[in-house]
Amino acid sequence: MRPPGAILAPDESIIVTVFKFVEPPENNEKQMDQKSRVKFKIMSLKPMSMVLPGVVGFKLLGKLRDGVTATDLVLTVTQMLRKHGVVGKFVEFYEGMGKLSLADRATIANMSPDYGATMGFFPVDHLTLQYLQLTGRSDETIAMIESYLRTNKMFVDYNEPQIEKVYSSYLELKLEDVELCISGAKEVNNSRGAEHRDDEDDSVA
Repeated sequence: MRPPGAILAPDESIIVTVFKFVEPPENNEKQMDQKSRVKFKIMSLKPMSMVLPGVVGFKLLGKLRDGVTATDLVLTVTQMLRKHGVVGKFVEFYEGMGKLSLADRATIANMSPDYGATMGFFPVDHLTLQYLQLTGRSDETIAMIESYLRTNKMFVDYNEPQIEKVYSSYLELKLEDVELCISGAKEVNNSRGAEHRDDEDDSVA
């Protein structure tokens, strides 16, 4: 059940109906009075249904231990998402984002083809505004963007109470549990001077 006040995320079961607006044929429009034209347009509304993709909510908690890199994190995340099954879905990473750098977020999001999702994305917050500043946007533009996002409740301020969201499914990872990872072949056979490799897989050292 959706908690009161929660924001509903897209789900596979939601069907959106879009109505197509059709104008009367040009050769008949002149022969129609205003009332007839309105009737024709209303009768020509054609519903079109489409299925919205499922959205997986991926909660990241805590912070990475010393010596653990963004590569270790993204390999762990990829392994979890492959096991969960996210093909054709969106993955939204949330909470704990204030402790992930912009580079770490980019590394995780860019791996979406590897874990099979249509896209992986992060909420818009103070780091997003810092990125706009670093890439030469004017203060007026940044202020306008922040104002728009806050007005439409799309900006995440970690100093404010967070609104609970509803997702198609959920995953959770404590960043302190991420271990050093190695990505490569499962087994290497050097017999007869030839190297034979099995299918690549992500393994944890």
